Amino acid sequence: MPDIRDISSFSYALQPGTILHQYVITRAIGRGGFTITYLGQDEYTKNQVVIKEHFPIALCIRRMHYLNVVPMDKRVAAAYHISLHYFMDRATAYSKLAHPNIVPIYRCFIENGTGYYVMPHIKGQPLNRVARRQDTPSGEWLMRQLKTLLSALEYLHRNEFLHRNIKPDSIILNHAGDPVLIEMRLYGQLSKLEICGYVEGTPYEAIEEVGNHDKLGPWTDLYSLGATFYTIITGERPPIAMDRIIEDCYSPLAENSSYTSRYPLELLSSIDKALNLPQKNRWQSAQEWLDALNTSPQKNSQPSKQAMSQTSHLRTFFDKIRSAFTGKKEKKS
Repeated sequence: MPDIRDISSFSYALQPGTILHQYVITRAIGRGGFTITYLGQDEYTKNQVVIKEHFPIALCIRRMHYLNVVPMDKRVAAAYHISLHYFMDRATAYSKLAHPNIVPIYRCFIENGTGYYVMPHIKGQPLNRVARRQDTPSGEWLMRQLKTLLSALEYLHRNEFLHRNIKPDSIILNHAGDPVLIEMRLYGQLSKLEICGYVEGTPYEAIEEVGNHDKLGPWTDLYSLGATFYTIITGERPPIAMDRIIEDCYSPLAENSSYTSRYPLELLSSIDKALNLPQKNRWQSAQEWLDALNTSPQKNSQPSKQAMSQTSHLRTFFDKIRSAFTGKKEKKS
């Protein structure tokens, strides 16, 4: 597979220096079955931006040294134009959203026979990389990050969007240490098979992502979020959902003493629930998962200062009683 960081490996990617409205392409930084992602610069503000180009690889081509994107042949021309309309419709609707933990879309436009949308370049480190630097991240830190992301997903789902691409690299911790969801896929209810022409799954995708007939919904994103936190806690990727159909080798976190000794049981069991294969056994909404975490008793390995103070007062009180009792016995003798 060509190196996606090398622009020369994309015969169909826009070249550095290409101008799209007020944005100048710096380089291609990613590709998928539906889009090509570029790093660019806003010529007016001089800020770095991320530009997504509609490019369903199964439906279209761009000739070497040309800008225009065209359907691969007449048989897929209608499908390509439907895909483009859908892409622009979803991007335009998404651009109306505003949440501090979800990357916004600044602008959408059509050019070169295809569609584009522009987002800010979020500076920071992926969540899992920050967690690795902590060696063993605390349960409190993980719980805080998870709750913040669940609140963001609740907002996204309430506005009838699915993220469809949650994984360790698509959660960036910004300069304030808050997680921001990036790399959203504007697929809606379309499967990867319909959009990309392939069904290869990843460890962060629920079974319904890869083209079966189950309906996608909030539980699909929550599976991916659970898989992401599984990786942060264990340092390993969870087994691929399609492989689990044949033989489910998933090992629950809440049954592993290596993790129960370090993290709250309610955190581990909630991740296990998110990673259930059957949809009906997962969390049905981000709010449901969030409510469960907020109502669970938080077990701290260290007693609170208030509890320690109360214990100290009780110990002093009983010492006085013991001393008084001992003193009376000595007088009688």
